[in-house]
Amino acid sequence: MNLLDVSRSEDGALVPHMTDFEVRALLGEVGSEMERRIEDKQQRLELAVAPDVHHITADRDLLRRIIENLVDNAYKYGPRRATIRVEAALLPGEAGQAPDTVELRVRDEGEGIPLAFRQKIFEKYARVDGRPAHEVRSSHGLGLVFCRRAVEIHGGQIWVEENAGRGSCFCVRLALRPGAAARGEADVGAAARAAGLSA
Repeated sequence: MNLLDVSRSEDGALVPHMTDFEVRALLGEVGSEMERRIEDKQQRLELAVAPDVHHITADRDLLRRIIENLVDNAYKYGPRRATIRVEAALLPGEAGQAPDTVELRVRDEGEGIPLAFRQKIFEKYARVDGRPAHEVRSSHGLGLVFCRRAVEIHGGQIWVEENAGRGSCFCVRLALRPGAAARGEADVGAAARAAGLSA
């Protein structure tokens, strides 16, 4: 399905169907489903949703699949008995304005991704070289390519940075409402530079 969706996004045919829904409820569904997926490696899934995170207007199915892909990525490249943590928080809007952006983070305890490869892993057939074959992260399955395209058609951003302590942290930023004022270019650029991407 990812291959088809990536092809559709390249043709401009992957169009989001926007609805209003609760972020917490969606993440709870993903958590229940993925907990069964990660049992064979005795991994644990933690959800941390800030109290002020409520509704978002987005394509619910696409957002669910973005999070599922990122959790599955953490499962595949994380060690046994690792913790995968999914977080959701609001970012403040302009001075005196209500928050306009939600940031989702999926943290794993894998080997991490070298700075030079943090943008490439979202490209088709990218490969993180210099590691044993069984430890190599690649986009051969197109999961991360799908995530990037699905985030982009929402007008959002996705990147990866180091997790505190060990592993990687995949970050997704989306506007709470279509057409809501995005955070300033400088703020997004700073996040990208911190993750080793070009602003």
